[in-house]
Amino acid sequence: MMGKIRSLMMGKYRTLFLVVLFFIIGLAASALIRKFSSGNPNEEKLPQSAILSLSSNKDQVTAGEEFNVVMTLDSGDLEVAAADFVVHFEPKFIKAVSVSTGKFFNNYPISVTGDDYIKISGVASFDGNTLVLPKGKETVGVIKFQALSNKGRAVIKYNKENTVVATAGQNIIDENKLAKIFVSVK
Repeated sequence: MMGKIRSLMMGKYRTLFLVVLFFIIGLAASALIRKFSSGNPNEEKLPQSAILSLSSNKDQVTAGEEFNVVMTLDSGDLEVAAADFVVHFEPKFIKAVSVSTGKFFNNYPISVTGDDYIKISGVASFDGNTLVLPKGKETVGVIKFQALSNKGRAVIKYNKENTVVATAGQNIIDENKLAKIFVSVK
């Protein structure tokens, strides 16, 4: 096992290995800080101002029809070190066909599709020896869905508990502005 890790560190995947390793360490540190934070009043709290939106190219579909949902992050002037985006949907009405990553991050080490959710994780990248922390407004992913034969109204929304946009060990998502959209299956 150590031989495989050593060969990864020395081979052409060294940068990717390091980014994923730092991402995992960052998420673990963030979770520990949140769990054991004493609520120090002197600690500077970053504004929770990152806005996550969802938009669809269709709000009404028929069985078998495909449509896209675009996931967008607007972090304003705050730089983002890492993020997990978890979107839930109703598998009774729609299914995820594919997921493509966006342009906000240069590295997306995780892209998982489940029966009723998708998860995309993005991390900061290196340009030579410089850490590049993205900021501003850009697409983080596009989900292609297909309507099933059941008729009804499908809800597509960010998972509040598992979606995190991390800056300086803090989640900066404005939870009051987490997007949700509805698509009618006719």
